[in-house]
Amino acid sequence: MTPLPRLCCLVALLAAAVHGMSAWAQGAPVPEPAASPASAAAAAATAARPTPSTPPASTLERVEVTGGRADDTQQRRDSTAAKIIIGRDEIERFGDSTVGDLLKRLPGVTVQGRPGRGGAIRMRGLGNGYTQILLDGERVAPGFSLDSLAPEQIERIEILRAPTAETGARAIAGSINIISREGSAKRLNDLRLTVAAENGRAQPVATWTRNDSVAGLSYNFSLSASRNDRQSDSSVATVARNITTVARNIATNEVTLQQLDIGQVREQRQGLHATGRLQWRGEPGDSLALTPLLIYGLGNTQRSGVLLQSVGRPSPPYEQADTASDSSFSLLRLNALWNKSLGDSARMEWRAGIGQTRSANDSLRLEQRPSKPSRSLQDTAHTRDTSLSVNGKFSQLLANEHSLVAGGEAESNRRTETTLQDGAPLLGEFGDNVQASATRLALYAQDEWNISPQWAANAGLRWEGIQTR
Repeated sequence: MTPLPRLCCLVALLAAAVHGMSAWAQGAPVPEPAASPASAAAAAATAARPTPSTPPASTLERVEVTGGRADDTQQRRDSTAAKIIIGRDEIERFGDSTVGDLLKRLPGVTVQGRPGRGGAIRMRGLGNGYTQILLDGERVAPGFSLDSLAPEQIERIEILRAPTAETGARAIAGSINIISREGSAKRLNDLRLTVAAENGRAQPVATWTRNDSVAGLSYNFSLSASRNDRQSDSSVATVARNITTVARNIATNEVTLQQLDIGQVREQRQGLHATGRLQWRGEPGDSLALTPLLIYGLGNTQRSGVLLQSVGRPSPPYEQADTASDSSFSLLRLNALWNKSLGDSARMEWRAGIGQTRSANDSLRLEQRPSKPSRSLQDTAHTRDTSLSVNGKFSQLLANEHSLVAGGEAESNRRTETTLQDGAPLLGEFGDNVQASATRLALYAQDEWNISPQWAANAGLRWEGIQTR
């Protein structure tokens, strides 16, 4: 064998020997040092201890808990067949500029007058005197217009479409209860500016809403300022007929008077409205709320009209009449509401309110008469109303969708009115000032039964006494 092949075989044999030694070294056990007696005893105790079984791995589901007010859907579900609730979400959805436009969309409610001008509110086809208008559960003061409130100042609207023992005889057609904005823990600072145009004249409205909570008390404050400048034309036709019966019982309609009054009216009004709510919540179902209300408005109206008479004698009372009037209205009221839970299904509610309303109107009318000297007529009226009311109500939910309600009401109203015509008292036998007062007491109890989502029944008794002076 040559030297080179011998050298290759030697190298291969050495490599195989080194590989086998390394493999034996890796597989051979490494001798451990001798254990001490203490460590041996600990090892024996550990071996004797039972080994806990490993629990199987479990998957945790994600859970989210959220809280807040009931939305429109939940409020509709909580309402009954005789009661409809319009929540804050629906009020904001349509963006109405006045409360009158908002009420026109509600079921069963009719608002007379031109769009944006307000007017008499009717329900179920009856006159406005049969519909009870409430603000935070209290009757509105005489002369108060719902259009003086901005939709941003309303939390919800409750419509009761039938008279009950609780609402009384002043709600033959139904009741409309407007609830002002409520305070919540959510912080809100909202400023809205709205400008509308009517006949080329701007109608600006600014509303500021502030909502926050301090030391467990939640509060809401809303301030609204508006200015209206409107001009409209009017035409009123008057036709009088004299129905007579001639021979053979044939009736003839003879026109005895036919007049046409064509006028033009311009109204300018400025208003400032402030509402608020300070609310404290304790145990579930317990709460105390204070709701102040301030409304102040000024107005100026100018009207110019022409009277045309084609049929009738004598000559018309005037040919042209110009009227200018200035008016003011102010309302200051404070309401308090206390709710106390008496258990899972019983509740006690106390409500009290005090307020004062002032209104003034001064007008001057100039008439130009045919073949006669012109005539002037000046009217002055100043009114002050003071009201105080206290109401208590106990309610409890019974089985089979029954709701028992019992309570009492006490209300006192006083009015002082001064009316002058051409500087003289309009009612001479009473003098310059006329004062009137009315006290009303009422007790009632009723049972409301929700037969189905479409049907509801009410049965109750009410006693009411009124004393006027």
